[in-house]
Order: sequence, then structure tokens, then C-alpha cells
Amino acid sequence: MAWLSVLGVPAAIYVASMTALLMVLLGQKIDPWAVFGSGSLAMGVYIFHRSSVQTCERMQTRHCICVKHQTRLRCVSAVVVLISFMGLSRVHPVAPLLIIGAFAGVVFYGRHTWIVPIRNIMLLKPPAVGISIAGLAWVLAGMPLHVGAVLAIAMICTADALLCDLEDCAYDQATGCHTLAMKLGTRRTWIVGGVAYLISCGWIFLY
Repeated sequence: MAWLSVLGVPAAIYVASMTALLMVLLGQKIDPWAVFGSGSLAMGVYIFHRSSVQTCERMQTRHCICVKHQTRLRCVSAVVVLISFMGLSRVHPVAPLLIIGAFAGVVFYGRHTWIVPIRNIMLLKPPAVGISIAGLAWVLAGMPLHVGAVLAIAMICTADALLCDLEDCAYDQATGCHTLAMKLGTRRTWIVGGVAYLISCGWIFLY
């Protein structure tokens, strides 16, 4: 399971599913190339992000794998991104430009540039993930003007990102990343996530 996580398989399935879900909510026919392109791009970007994992004493198995195989993972990331390029080019000639945006986003999210990494800004970390996924799906869906479904997807993805941070609390704390999940604790994090799910699902139902 650790290797599946390192290789971004769950991330790829998740993002591809959200892309397909948004198209269904918008009443569109699911574009298989858009779904494939979004999933493979998510996988490539995720692997690249994990290849620069910080070392600490609270590392999980997947973190240890990333440290040991850093160079190989970056090579795999390049291959997967090339595959995503081919898939995205079938959606629209300029769709591959999303690759540039995705890598720029992950650099600002997880690395020190001229600003603090977004993942280290407590209130921005979950929304940054949710908005990025929803934004990718929205662009691949043709950027429709009806954004209600997009906002609902963004809220669901934000809640998912918040709950996922619960598993990484020990590692995040050891690497100096203070997340909202750490601040709220397990019980309140689940309450916030549950409320977000209810609001987004109600929004979708009314939409």
C-alpha cells in the first residue's frame, strides 16, 4: 500500500473521479481523455512532490521510500507527465499548458520560494488542494459559466484534504508544518469535515 501511495495511484484515481463527477453534474458527456489526462497529471505531480520529502524521525513507510528512491521517482514523474501531455492534448490543443500550472502550484505548495510554502499556512493548506483539483476539473470541462457544481467539488476536496491531514499530524509537526487538523484535533476535524460534506452535498442536490 505504501508503494501505491508513493506512486500517486490513489491521487490519480481521486482526481480523475472528481473530473468525471463534475462533468456529470454539469450534464456533460464524460470525456475519457480529460479523465485520463487529469488522473495521470495528478499522479506525475504527486510523485514529483513526494520526491522532495523532508527527513525526520517521525517518517512513515511511504516517506522512507521517497527518500531512498528520490532520483528514480523524479524519472517516473517525468514519464507519467509525458503520458498526461498526450492525454491532455486530445482534450484541447492548449490543455497541456495545465502541466505548467500544476508544477508551479506544487512548487509554491511544498517548497520554499520567495514566499512561505502554502502547506505551512494553516488556513490555506486544505483549500489550496481542494481549489486546485476543482479548478483542474473545471478547465477540462470547458470552463462553464455555471460554477455552482465547481464550488461544491472544491468544498468536498477541501474537506477530504483536511481529513487526510489527520494521518500526517506527527510527521507534519516534526517537519514544522502546523495544519488545521493539528489545531482542531481529531473530533473537531471530523465535525468540520462532516459539515462541509453536508453543505456541498446539499448544494449539489439543489443544483
